[in-house]
Amino acid sequence: MATSEKALQRYAIYDRLLQGGKGQTKKDLIKAVYDEMNERISDRTFEDDLYSMRYDEYLGYKAVIKYIPKKHYVYEDPNYTINASKLTQHQIRNLREAIKILSRFKTLPFMSHLNKMIEQLEIMQSGLKNNVIQDINPIIELEVPNQWPDSHILKDLYLAIKFKKEIRINYQPFQDSEMAYSRHKLKPLLIKEYQNRLYLIAINESGETRTYGLERIQNVIRLETRFKETFNSDQYFKYALGITVTNREEPHRIELLFGRTDANYVKTCRLHETQEIIREDKTGLHIAINVYKSEELVRMVRSFGSGVKVISPKWLADAVVEAANEVAKGILRN
Repeated sequence: MATSEKALQRYAIYDRLLQGGKGQTKKDLIKAVYDEMNERISDRTFEDDLYSMRYDEYLGYKAVIKYIPKKHYVYEDPNYTINASKLTQHQIRNLREAIKILSRFKTLPFMSHLNKMIEQLEIMQSGLKNNVIQDINPIIELEVPNQWPDSHILKDLYLAIKFKKEIRINYQPFQDSEMAYSRHKLKPLLIKEYQNRLYLIAINESGETRTYGLERIQNVIRLETRFKETFNSDQYFKYALGITVTNREEPHRIELLFGRTDANYVKTCRLHETQEIIREDKTGLHIAINVYKSEELVRMVRSFGSGVKVISPKWLADAVVEAANEVAKGILRN
């Protein structure tokens, strides 16, 4: 049963008034909710609240609230309080799942407060049964980088974004030699993860929004100069397929025909949020997406092999054919 934050606040009010064996009328309890929360609740909501406190397995209160006809409600055990309730098996399971997920971020630099919280949760969990942390197979597993970039670089970028401070970086592009690097003065906007790598989205001195791989940043100098620009990530990446966004370029309408083997996969695991089905028949699934031109787009289409045909545009079809021919001829791209 889903429990809202307001419902939990109401339960706390009832609990405080019923503690110590003090009897309270329905009118008194409902009035207390209004006085403390400025919320008017119906008799039905009140009855549902008491039912949840008594029987909701997820909450695990198991509150023995006794009704004395024509008088009041009272805890049968005057020493009872919901705050002394033990965690239910549902809550224990959820707690352990939360610990599993949060623990993936324990090594993230500058997040010591999160690390301390995780350690406290682990200590709580260790006391649930025989003082041993119970290991469970994960139900949800997130893709998180196993190794973070240099802690000082990540910390400086985080603080620069948080306080809107300009930075200067030394950057080594992939295509350059190992010794080559360039200097950039940037307004950092966002750190974004894509395919287990971290990227910095920033505005350069020409006013263009660019993407920089964090593992290629040699060092970061935080400047005192502040900037005012704001960044809407959803809007910026609206037509991106991956991490590449070309400034001032309109998205392209891409039409693809998938064979029946891949049709269900493409329908249930959409290639992009703009995906629309043009038609589906015995020839396959014909879809369209609106995305920017990028290397990620070509790689995505290539990954389906013979299961996809590019209907349009011609430049994408040519790029896929050229790549396939190079693979067939054993040509290694350098």
